Amino acid sequence: MYPARGRSSWRLNESLIDNVDTATKIRINIQTFSENHQTDPSRIDTKWLALKAVLRGLLIQAGSINKRKAHNETDELLSLLNTLDKANKLRPTRTLSQQIEKTREKLHALSLTNMERQLRKLKLTYYMQGNKDIVDELANFYKGLYNLTQDKSLHQPLETEIDTFLSAAKLPRLTAHQSSTLTAKFTEDEVRNTVLKLPKHKAPSPDGFPNRFYHTFEAQLTPYLTDLFNFFRESGSIPDEMLLAHIVTLPKP
Repeated sequence: MYPARGRSSWRLNESLIDNVDTATKIRINIQTFSENHQTDPSRIDTKWLALKAVLRGLLIQAGSINKRKAHNETDELLSLLNTLDKANKLRPTRTLSQQIEKTREKLHALSLTNMERQLRKLKLTYYMQGNKDIVDELANFYKGLYNLTQDKSLHQPLETEIDTFLSAAKLPRLTAHQSSTLTAKFTEDEVRNTVLKLPKHKAPSPDGFPNRFYHTFEAQLTPYLTDLFNFFRESGSIPDEMLLAHIVTLPKP
């Protein structure tokens, strides 16, 4: 499901983590959060969601600072350009002409960056809000298909019913060794290798964090993710938020 018209979900602007200072702050915040909550009795999935909320807030703040900085820089360049133009009209020189050209180039670069961001936002808005009736129909179809309902009154399959169905299906069975391997605890090496193999340039999940975020901060996040996956393995309980996904339909020609 997409947000209501006029609202949009947060998603990471990947250029933020290219900034050395911002990336350093994120690493420090992950480490600090881990140390402060090391003895916290809360469930690991709750702490993971809290960590993502902290990092999301940090990134939103960094984005606001960058936006304000770019706005101020644009104002300063426009003011400088106006001053240079006036001086050049009164007494034209080659030096003033070169300064005017450099100032215009900087303004052009800032404008291109802003236009690229606005175009990306426009495309996203058009995709999510355009043809709303069709989007809602598709959302309802997949909601029913995957039984993604919040109505607790509806019957949910019991484990015994699932076992009965699978037994009747006569599926191939795993050997004892294969079963033992699959049910073994996750290791940090396994999680690290999986994270590093995640495909790049993919749209983020509903939480707004793309694969590149996990690539960049793999060293700091791997211990958290390992504990998280092992908790899921042992408890069999996964928060609803972590079961959400964006489903993209590809129209046939």
